[in-house]
Amino acid sequence: MKLATAESFHPWVISIVGPAFGSSVELAANPRDAAWQAWTQALLKALRTRWRVGVNILNPVEPEPNILQKRSPYAEDDLLVIFGEVKDPPLRLICLDLEPQASTRLHDKAEPQTWQAVISPEGLPQTDPPHFLRADIQGLVSAIAEALAAHVAHVPLIGLVLAGGYSRRMQQDKAQLNYHGQSQLAHSYALLSNVCSQVLISCREDQAEKDWPLDPALPALPWSYDRFHNLGPVGGILTAMMTHPHAAFLVIAVDLPWLDLATLSHLIQARRPLGPATAFLSRSDALPEPLCAIYEPRMRERLFGFWGLGMLCPRKALIHSATHLLALPEAFRLDNANTPADFEAISKALSQGND
Repeated sequence: MKLATAESFHPWVISIVGPAFGSSVELAANPRDAAWQAWTQALLKALRTRWRVGVNILNPVEPEPNILQKRSPYAEDDLLVIFGEVKDPPLRLICLDLEPQASTRLHDKAEPQTWQAVISPEGLPQTDPPHFLRADIQGLVSAIAEALAAHVAHVPLIGLVLAGGYSRRMQQDKAQLNYHGQSQLAHSYALLSNVCSQVLISCREDQAEKDWPLDPALPALPWSYDRFHNLGPVGGILTAMMTHPHAAFLVIAVDLPWLDLATLSHLIQARRPLGPATAFLSRSDALPEPLCAIYEPRMRERLFGFWGLGMLCPRKALIHSATHLLALPEAFRLDNANTPADFEAISKALSQGND
């Protein structure tokens, strides 16, 4: 059977290699050493104290499932532990006395440069890759956490300002409203630039070409023209995620005049990058706030899936995903203005220093 690619199963895969693993649908079938089977259960238990963990036991005799069949059982999991060899996993664990070719493979330059750890029953010298006693479950889990953090650090976090709405209730473009001495679009861009090295403006092409050129602060801004029309915020988010498929996105709506740097920093610090998304809870209904949230790369396929089901509301996508939900440090920070009266009231409050 052709070696499966780890990414086809799940974005975050730990491959555990050894002849006793992956030889049968049953984890306990034909164990080389009963202690190894106890070790696998102890490892899974320890991992599950930190993350949602799925398990796959490869069977080389059975036909390989298609990519949708591979991924769907693990959609809600942070990690997938695969007992068996897959190509290019983020992490690979080699059980030394279960893998006769381990010492050769560890120094084979043809091997993919993935993080590896060697587990053995007896003590071994500390080398690169790191070696762990079979009994040192907590040490191994800590090393896995550090390795995952190193992988996550390479996932860029791009800011995305959603400004493509028609602002019908406001009777003028919300992006051009002035709460802070400049347009709300320019203000939102500057706010995200404090926490993201790259920021995009999601909008309709006619806005940037016809409606906004008169604003001298805007021509240099990086536009992301909606590729999917008439889908609302989901269209803007998916357009950006299609352009940058390996990036996470810090998404904010353009009409959040109370939003500040402290609130964004709190969201980023509490982010769970192995999951699909991180969002605040609304103070009005305790549901996820989709327009000030972090969408991880894996959320892209979920948004497309919900679209296929006719669900175009990003809030519903967050509700039906394993979203990490946070309380707002200050409940009013995501209040927005939808009418001219709202705009006047918020402008007055901000001018009086009530921020």
